[in-house]
Amino acid sequence: MNYMTVKEAGAKWGLGTRIVTFYCNEGRIEGAVKKSNLWLIPADTVKPEDRRRRKALIDEEKEPTIGKERTDFAEQRKPKSVWPLQSLAENKELFTQILKHFPYPMHICASDGTMLFANDAFFSLCQGS
Repeated sequence: MNYMTVKEAGAKWGLGTRIVTFYCNEGRIEGAVKKSNLWLIPADTVKPEDRRRRKALIDEEKEPTIGKERTDFAEQRKPKSVWPLQSLAENKELFTQILKHFPYPMHICASDGTMLFANDAFFSLCQGS
């Protein structure tokens, strides 16, 4: 009977040597014999099946537990409105007051380099230097 090594079997089946050795240790390759630290695999042995499962296959096997209710729940989780952001965008005075008292130094400049806005923390940083 002709035998092949783990490396030859891996090349024949398109697998790495570690997975072929793993298959031999698990007994998933029929007729494989270990001689000291060398596995001898019969040359006519077919590639063992891959028992790993892909996530897509697992997801297909699962049946949805929630049908239409799931979309309703997703709709319920959406905020009704983003009123704080809308009110800040509409109320520029409130927005500038918030930026003015923001604890980190910040300044807003135009594209030509002219400073349009600077908060209190920015001015206290400039005075401290």
